[in-house]
Amino acid sequence: MTQRLDQLVFGYSTDGVATHLRLGPILSQQVTSVQWASRLSQSRFLDGVTEGDANQLLQLAQTLAKRSIKEQVRDSFIIDIDSTHSNTFGCQEQTDYNARYRTMGYHPLF
Repeated sequence: MTQRLDQLVFGYSTDGVATHLRLGPILSQQVTSVQWASRLSQSRFLDGVTEGDANQLLQLAQTLAKRSIKEQVRDSFIIDIDSTHSNTFGCQEQTDYNARYRTMGYHPLF
């Protein structure tokens, strides 16, 4: 389960990459004391999950979320707004110089 969650965090949504990641440097450097499962082992694990197991995980997630909300009552919160960069070429309207990328481009906010 830990390996599956790590794969999702790293952006790998399918179990088909499990063997590649197990042998590669990305996951093997994260936790050195754990032997990562192959694609076949991970597929057997996922196929063995029942609806009851999924419901228990959902209840656990809901319980942890409720605890977290109760413990973190705040008077204010911070919204972090960042720009991204999209290169432009020529004399396009509303472009600006981005010193980090050293190019002209758009800076939409997220």
